[in-house]
Amino acid sequence: MLRIGHQVLLGKTTLKKQTIIDVLETFDGTKRFMAFDHEQSKVVELRSDNEDIYIYLSNGIDRPETQDKEGRFTVGDGEGESHLNKISIGHKVKFKTEFKKASLEIQGYVIRNFWSNYYLISECGVSIPGRYWKVSHDKVSRR
Repeated sequence: MLRIGHQVLLGKTTLKKQTIIDVLETFDGTKRFMAFDHEQSKVVELRSDNEDIYIYLSNGIDRPETQDKEGRFTVGDGEGESHLNKISIGHKVKFKTEFKKASLEIQGYVIRNFWSNYYLISECGVSIPGRYWKVSHDKVSRR
């Protein structure tokens, strides 16, 4: 099962490396993934039933998920310093937060950066669609 942060090698003759950055679901229940194509340096769509996937690399993501439900969680108030050069979609980032009385350091990928002071970030290790963190720019650093 592919999860956010896994890398896939796909192709018929030449293998290309892509990193899963988001999990999406189609109307028929098939999973789709947004992936960062390292060769083209852009975000592409990948289907779970793609026959060209040769193998996937876990990138150290081998522990069970902490939660298996969707949701959007907000970190920060958006009042802090905004990044002048926004982090591009598909880049790996990290941030710290307090969640249910626990200190967490979360790694993920920028999915959206169009808000003035927030990023929408997926979470490494997640395999369900719709699980995001909305994090103010001043709380995010490049990984």
